[in-house]
Amino acid sequence: MTDRCSQCDHFNGNHELGRCLVPGCHCRLAGELAKPPPFQAHSETSRSAAERVSAPRRQLRIELLDYLRSRGATGATDEELQRGIPMAANTERPRRVECMDEGLVIDSRKKRKGSSGRKAVVWLLTQRGESTLLAMEGA
Repeated sequence: MTDRCSQCDHFNGNHELGRCLVPGCHCRLAGELAKPPPFQAHSETSRSAAERVSAPRRQLRIELLDYLRSRGATGATDEELQRGIPMAANTERPRRVECMDEGLVIDSRKKRKGSSGRKAVVWLLTQRGESTLLAMEGA
């Protein structure tokens, strides 16, 4: 029996470094969304939390990207993302950082005042983020 990818159902033999090698497969663009979540190695509670969020994490990232797409050039601050999705701050920020690290989200270099009165970075969906989202929706 050969294992199949949980994301695209292709045989795992078609995968390399978390990305499907089958042309046109959404895993080719979205492989980074399947990476395991980071955790603090010294903390059992951090490891446990990472294991619990692993399955829904992909969906949370899709929701974040989709919300940014809906905002267009206006973008969204972390607080706006948290309120608009809705998503808890301690869930949203790590998902946004993951997306930013993978080039799916960028700092617009604009700032807006949040509820605290302080200025906050406005985040935008990149072209790569749009492509990744479209590929995942087509799957």
